[in-house]
Amino acid sequence: MVTPRKLDLGAMVQLTKNLACERPKDNIRINSVVPWFIITPINDYLFTDDKFAEAVKARTPMGRTGELSPGTVYTPPSKPRKREREKERERMESSRKDSRWSLEGMTALVTGGTKGIGHAIVEELAGLGAEVYTCSRNEVQLNECIHKWKAKGFKVTGSVCDVSSRANREDLMNRISSLFNRKLNILINNVGTNIGKPTVKYTAEDFSYLVNTNFESAYHLSQLAQPLLKGSGAGSIVFMSSVSGVLSVNVGTIYGATKAAMNQLTKNLACEWAKDNIRTNCVAPWFIRTPLTEQDLNHERFSNSIAARTPMGRVGEAEEVSSLVAFLCLPAASYITGQTICVDGGMTVNGFFFPTTEL
Repeated sequence: MVTPRKLDLGAMVQLTKNLACERPKDNIRINSVVPWFIITPINDYLFTDDKFAEAVKARTPMGRTGELSPGTVYTPPSKPRKREREKERERMESSRKDSRWSLEGMTALVTGGTKGIGHAIVEELAGLGAEVYTCSRNEVQLNECIHKWKAKGFKVTGSVCDVSSRANREDLMNRISSLFNRKLNILINNVGTNIGKPTVKYTAEDFSYLVNTNFESAYHLSQLAQPLLKGSGAGSIVFMSSVSGVLSVNVGTIYGATKAAMNQLTKNLACEWAKDNIRTNCVAPWFIRTPLTEQDLNHERFSNSIAARTPMGRVGEAEEVSSLVAFLCLPAASYITGQTICVDGGMTVNGFFFPTTEL
């Protein structure tokens, strides 16, 4: 049944998109958060019905309702506590709030971490206290990065690896298992590449190379990492996708297809592995200034086209992607799974804005 509340919430979601496109010129960002059942004073009466509570849990891959803040369970007024227990709860909650925004003591694998978005992710995770392992095909570049990270006080190690090679992927995960004592908290499937051609010009070799590098490598690494992520007790996978997997962007049909497959895999693994306390999310950037895109973005006409299509009027920076990736790995994001989040300056919600005279 369509209720006024449902209409209001639908209107709010659409308003978010409209204002996101209208207000960037004023440097105002607008987003909308859409929770599932979170127990609060407004709806706690619903959960006194055991049948209803079980139905919600059965429909939720993680098997539970959400919390106002991770580690804090709302207690309805019908279940009073003694003052001593309340003080202890407040003390523990204060401690948890600090740990919610830290990756201290956690381990992470970031593929392709020596440049661009991958490099920014390594720095973001390490800066939040994680022990990070990364890999690259370029040994010289890898050693230079590790030297600089150690000088910053980051706990980062790595090895040479071509993740398009199945044998290399297996060797990489064996190293991780040994280094981190068969436990891994975070897997960032960041490696990707592209060959831009019209569809009819692609060869079988092009197809195999792109599918293997962009999708199969991430799929296989996730398979290999699953026991380690499960063993950590709180695992998180983040796939690096693209808006090309959400919308049609003429950068190559195979590239777009591999990213769309990644978006769907995110949903499937989120549901399948929730019982193992493994969360799976996907980040889909628009054009981000990296060594891979720098050459294209240096062309004024191309760069202007990107800016014109993007409500915020500019390309993104690698740090604007890495911050979201890090958030998704934090304990603070413990009820977020199965999501594909676009980092795009509003591009994917942009329709068409008629030229207007400012009122």
